[in-house]
Amino acid sequence: MASTTTTTTTTRARASANTRAQANQHAQSRASCTRATPVRSTRRVAIVSTPIVALTAGLVSAPFAFAEEDPKEVKTFLGFSTTVKPTIEEYEDDTRKLISQANALLSGDDVSPEAQATFEQDSERWLGRYKFNHGKHLESYSDVFNVQAKLSVQFISDRSKGVAYDPEHTIFNRSALIKRLAKGANALEMGE
Repeated sequence: MASTTTTTTTTRARASANTRAQANQHAQSRASCTRATPVRSTRRVAIVSTPIVALTAGLVSAPFAFAEEDPKEVKTFLGFSTTVKPTIEEYEDDTRKLISQANALLSGDDVSPEAQATFEQDSERWLGRYKFNHGKHLESYSDVFNVQAKLSVQFISDRSKGVAYDPEHTIFNRSALIKRLAKGANALEMGE
């Protein structure tokens, strides 16, 4: 009986030593994983921030990467200046103007470089003003945003190829854009 008790005690001691060793290995592997995590996240940040740095350095251009709000007026009070942001009431008028410009470009009524430049300036201003401030007009905003983004990409593509804008030969389905623009105009009239 004494030898059985000694064998059992020795076996338990070995098992507990193995368990402790495994726990130590597990703790060390967890610690190494924990140490490696910041390095991985730092790499991700570096990868993500590279395009942002390229945009800010002017190496890459995006059609409306830096659309800023266009303040109506600047008020000063006791040496502090504040800007009055456009209100949502102006959204409908600005959007109607952008829709009419896009219709003229898509239908071929006015495809002059001046009309394109005016459309691009107005669409960037519109995006800066109403990107986060379109209120209940989500439907019209999304439709008009989609069309103006695709037209901006078309203009960039044409400029890179060195060709003039031709509404008959676009990289997007022109009839679908016209329908989407009409849907946005209808939604605007319905207050959506």
